Amino acid sequence: MIVRKLPGTPAVGEHAEPMDLTATLPFPGEAGAATRGRPENRTTLARLPKYLAAQISAIVAEASARESGLPPEEVERRLVEMGFVEGAMVRIEHAAGLAGDPIAVRLDGRRLVALRRREARCILVEPVGGTAE
Repeated sequence: MIVRKLPGTPAVGEHAEPMDLTATLPFPGEAGAATRGRPENRTTLARLPKYLAAQISAIVAEASARESGLPPEEVERRLVEMGFVEGAMVRIEHAAGLAGDPIAVRLDGRRLVALRRREARCILVEPVGGTAE
């Protein structure tokens, strides 16, 4: 969609309908995605740049469950057992090989955990800037 905005006029789409530029887009795979939006800075742990600190905001295991063949509850249980819980601070320390799989994730500044990218895609994070200790 092409957006045209002239100074002092409301934003309109290519068919001249008014647009709300403050609305957020739904995040695919997130529970309630049809009714909730996402903050602009929320991403998955798999997409987080190396060394950037972030806080875990949710775990959405459906995507990895499809790839691994495990039930979503099992994927979520395994991530929680490793310490990936809401509010925990994370930072990607290393990425192996050309594809960058697996990744080494610093969890709460103490533990280093190896994680496949498909599991990292289940972990929603919000970057906090700087580096995690």
